[in-house]
Amino acid sequence: MTHTRLRVVAALGACMAVLTSGGCTRAFYRLQADQEAYALISEKAQHPHWTLPAFSVDPDPRSRFYQPGPKDFPPMPPDDPEAHRLMHLVDQKQGFRYWHCYGDTPFVENPLWEAYLPVDEEGQVVLRLDTAMELARLHSRNYQTQLEELYLSALDVAFERFRFDVQYFADNSTFYQATGSARSPAGSSSRFNTDTNFQLRRLMASGGQLLVGFANSLVWQFSGPDSYSANSLLNFSLVQPLLRQGARARVLERLTLAERTLLANIRAMERFRREFFVQIAAGAGVGRGPARRGGFFGASGLEGFAGVGGGGFGRVGGLGAGIGGGGGFAGGAGAAQAGGYLGLLQDLQEIKNQQANVAALADSLRLLEAFHQANRIDRLQVDLARQALYNAQSRLLTAQAQFQATLDGYKVLLGLPPDLPVRIEDDLLEPFDLLGQPMLELQSRATDVLASMWSGQDQVAELPPQWQQAKQQLRQDMRTLQRVADLLDRYRFMADPQQHQVDRARLARQIQLLEQLVQYHRRLLNALDPLIFYPQGLQAAVEIHRQARMQLPDVEQAIKDMIQAKPRREETLQILAQREEVLSGQVQQEAFDLEAYRRTVQHQQELFEEIRQRLQRPEQLWNEHALRLQRLVPPVQQTLQRLHSQIAELQKVLEQTSGRLGRVQVGEDGQPIEQQLQQMIQTLSQLAQAVDRITPALEAEARRLATFLPQVEQTQTRALQEVSQLVQDVSDLGLVRARARLEAVVLTIVPMEEQQAMLLAQRFRRDWMNARAALVDSWRLIEFNANDLQSQLDVEFSGSLGTLADDPFRFRDDAGQLRVGIQFDAPLTRINERNIYRQALIEYNQARRNYMAFVDGVHQGLRNILRTMRLNEINFELRRRAVHVALDQVEVARLRLFAPPRPGEQSTFGATTARDLVSALSDLLSVQNDYLSVWVNYEVQRMLLDRDLGTMRLDERGMWIDPGPYVGQVPLEDPSAQPPAQEPQTERSSDAPSPAASPENSSPKSEDETP
Repeated sequence: MTHTRLRVVAALGACMAVLTSGGCTRAFYRLQADQEAYALISEKAQHPHWTLPAFSVDPDPRSRFYQPGPKDFPPMPPDDPEAHRLMHLVDQKQGFRYWHCYGDTPFVENPLWEAYLPVDEEGQVVLRLDTAMELARLHSRNYQTQLEELYLSALDVAFERFRFDVQYFADNSTFYQATGSARSPAGSSSRFNTDTNFQLRRLMASGGQLLVGFANSLVWQFSGPDSYSANSLLNFSLVQPLLRQGARARVLERLTLAERTLLANIRAMERFRREFFVQIAAGAGVGRGPARRGGFFGASGLEGFAGVGGGGFGRVGGLGAGIGGGGGFAGGAGAAQAGGYLGLLQDLQEIKNQQANVAALADSLRLLEAFHQANRIDRLQVDLARQALYNAQSRLLTAQAQFQATLDGYKVLLGLPPDLPVRIEDDLLEPFDLLGQPMLELQSRATDVLASMWSGQDQVAELPPQWQQAKQQLRQDMRTLQRVADLLDRYRFMADPQQHQVDRARLARQIQLLEQLVQYHRRLLNALDPLIFYPQGLQAAVEIHRQARMQLPDVEQAIKDMIQAKPRREETLQILAQREEVLSGQVQQEAFDLEAYRRTVQHQQELFEEIRQRLQRPEQLWNEHALRLQRLVPPVQQTLQRLHSQIAELQKVLEQTSGRLGRVQVGEDGQPIEQQLQQMIQTLSQLAQAVDRITPALEAEARRLATFLPQVEQTQTRALQEVSQLVQDVSDLGLVRARARLEAVVLTIVPMEEQQAMLLAQRFRRDWMNARAALVDSWRLIEFNANDLQSQLDVEFSGSLGTLADDPFRFRDDAGQLRVGIQFDAPLTRINERNIYRQALIEYNQARRNYMAFVDGVHQGLRNILRTMRLNEINFELRRRAVHVALDQVEVARLRLFAPPRPGEQSTFGATTARDLVSALSDLLSVQNDYLSVWVNYEVQRMLLDRDLGTMRLDERGMWIDPGPYVGQVPLEDPSAQPPAQEPQTERSSDAPSPAASPENSSPKSEDETP
């Protein structure tokens, strides 16, 4: 009896332990789930072609998504105030008191994530492609979601494996029951009982289900005599289906599908990583990543799985059957605008091109305004250039605003807030900056100097007061001389030679002398401003000359880059010259003429040497010109003084003559007209006599001016020519740099044919692997659902063993039971099962069509990519030649402006000079952007080709390992290079590669790599 009570107490203690057990901690279950999921993913990711490096579902501490503090007891995030009230009082009922027991936080995102950003000293994020990719992996919501989908898919496998593991269950129920005397004929009772059950379950791969259980019941009766009873029962049951629900194809389907789904999701994740890089780098869309297969309403595991679309999880053949394609091509002279990081770089370079266009238009406008002040061009052409500048500035501002909007969208794509200050720092498109900012600034300063010299006035400095006075005196003297010449001409035709003894020939010589002096005054007046401002312009030319020489190494490096690229350029031209488009004459063959290219390279080298030799001349040259002009200042001042002193006397006589003539009013005062005419003739005669006295001195000054003025004008013209040549050299230097850079860019030609691309895609595309697997998944469902059409035939073997004498551990065979038998259910009612089976057949055929559509989509996409690449290869050379032509047009248009007029002449420009220049600059901007867009689009297509072939490789940072022209090659040791073991036999289009075809001899080979 004592042993019996001890056993009872032990059993009661075990029951109470089970009763009071509350399970393990949250962290235990979380870490257990992580351990299983990571192990399963690692198990499936052993293949080198879809290895997932350092997989973790938990966000990095540097991420915005990272949750600082306890993971299992996170504090409450900020809530809406009105909604929060309902957590504490809902429908006048007190809510849960302990919502805030884990604390509150004002943050939704990681409050410390910005401390890990790669910022410069100004607090701006320095964005390059590698940093953009790193930021995207840390902060992209889509990327994190794909990781979580893969993780949950692994948990599904863990659950399906658990279904075939030995499963343990335990439960306990303990009650105290008191019953009043009125409720029972036996009187009142007081009883305490506890029931404990332990079970072990196991699902076999054959469909058999094993159950082993232990049940214990202890009862204490406290009313009346102290009594108790104890009973225990050991039982087991084994049920093995033989027909329906019994085949391994049926029993293992959920586990098989979950395992294959995890493998497919790992492949999908690897493809998503490559698509994700292409999206960040080029803005291409990402396809379908890991997709979890749940049951009803996305339940965990495959609960409710029925193998059809309506019940649980059906249409499995659709997995991975997305259309795989590449980018197409856009119309127009250029190519489609890139997106992503390359799109930002392209936008920045186009903004630089637009800025260069604005700077060139501004320089041209300053020149044209100077010509207008010099009366060399009409106002209409100046306004035409000004209108073009306004339009260009407006487009520049619009482009800058659009760039900021695009940049904000890109930051959101990376998972960053749009207001985060970002600075893009990358030299990838630096070769397409044909002129460069230093060269543009130098050309602008040179143009300012030349414009100030052409206009005869400085844009900043003012004319000294003595020179302003001298110019005013010159204009007054010109009016005096012209007035005297007009009066003498009037006297010559009014006076009678015989009556008044007038020597008309002498008067004609005097008038000619006076008019000649007027012309000399005008020329002298035009020479005054250059005498003051030309030395300043020449001093500025010294600095421009020095800065131009500082640009020589940069231009020389561009020449070297052009020469270095020459072998590849020649090879590319030889390849392209054999294209059908070129041979058939659809495009100009001169763009692919090898000899023309060589002449271009040689000409740029020779032109650079000419410019360099001129720029190597000593800077003293400009100082010498300035000294010559400064030496002319004293003689000019003396000449001005002598002229003014001589003309001052003539001015007095003119004033007297004008006064007397003003008092003579022909036809008034009652005097006869003949008498009044005689008075006017007499007054003009006195003027002529005064001119006779001054004529010798005027003739002497005229002879001096005849020899002095050409010297002044020639000195000024020579200085202007030298500055014009310097400005022309600066402009030519920029053009040489632009042309050299233009010829240094080489496309990475990928020698790949369509059939070869399809063979590679068939072998290496992970989504194609998944599509094949998904098709087989759909095919297996035929067998899965056909099983339900069979009869139900189960073999059952069960038994139990009980205890006696109130001893819970004293089992007796005579208290046992054994049961063996079969259960049969005839297939008389199988309407639902029949429909599901028929649906499975139809869905399999749908899956076959989906697979064919997938293959056709891959084929179409690869054809589009290869077609676009071939187009870009031709179009790139055409756009290159178009840039050359545009540069030539700009050069010709500017040469017209740089040519100064001849000495003593004032030539004017044609009526279309400004229009031609504006048009040339606009064309240059357009073809520069086209040239850039074709190259960027080609690089994007090359990236897409590597991705869609399935051969793209990433480094540990998730960055593309650029294979150069060898797209599609894989290392020899890569086991993924082996063709698939089995390919479903499906209908294929006539141009699709055969699955059984061996592609070993179709891949491009290099010296160190072979597929």
